[in-house]
Amino acid sequence: MLQTGRRGGEERRRQRRVDLRFPLSFNEVAVGPHANRHGVTLDVSRTGVRFRSEEFVAPRAFVVLEMILPGGRSYAARARSVWAREARGDGDGVVGAELLRSGGGAAAALAETLLQHER
Repeated sequence: MLQTGRRGGEERRRQRRVDLRFPLSFNEVAVGPHANRHGVTLDVSRTGVRFRSEEFVAPRAFVVLEMILPGGRSYAARARSVWAREARGDGDGVVGAELLRSGGGAAAALAETLLQHER
């Protein structure tokens, strides 16, 4: 499912978003080491992710996140929360984050997963 992210009819997203649900864990960088927070992705692109979590993440917060991709591969990256809001009805938060940097073959694994599910 392609999400347009339109404001006034103009496309803002650089990459296609793919409707994918898989688990993720994350830590807020400024908070320091503590137990991982958990969530689930709602949609993903090569440059961003929208996810749902019971934990609030403030806009502009830097996070380290790890997504468990289909097939058991993982994708770890630094990201920045662009926006956050309360989900309707259950008190969970929904976060839009920009993926900033990943290491190793993580970017290739994510790109392969997205290609498999874009169709």
